[in-house]
Amino acid sequence: MIQKEKSVFEKEVLEVINEDRKENDKKPLPPQKQKDEKKRKKESKTDPDSGWLNKGEKEHNFSYNSHAVCDRHGFILGQVLKPSNIHDSQIFKEVFERINDRYEGLIEAAGLDAGYKTGPIIKAISDKRDTPFNAL
Repeated sequence: MIQKEKSVFEKEVLEVINEDRKENDKKPLPPQKQKDEKKRKKESKTDPDSGWLNKGEKEHNFSYNSHAVCDRHGFILGQVLKPSNIHDSQIFKEVFERINDRYEGLIEAAGLDAGYKTGPIIKAISDKRDTPFNAL
């Protein structure tokens, strides 16, 4: 059993909500306490750092996902390797901040696949004045 993870954007979402509540003369919401929720985790005996991939009915294995950022020519600007059981949206912040620190002011647009299509991610990209595009 492992501890369930909170959303990486929970703090930012709460700040936006509380700004709106303040503007409308409402009390701010307190931060949520971490519940002591546990979930089962399959663990490889030969590679405990890998994650259990459960994709569809056929694909089940321990593996990793590479989260890569490429330029318009396909050259890799940066990447992060994580276990497969971590959702794309949980990795985005780490990859995005690393690339923005390295290439600040040079990024004009960002193309994303469906795994990264969440409100907080779109907001994070928009806040950097980049234009988010949803790749098909």
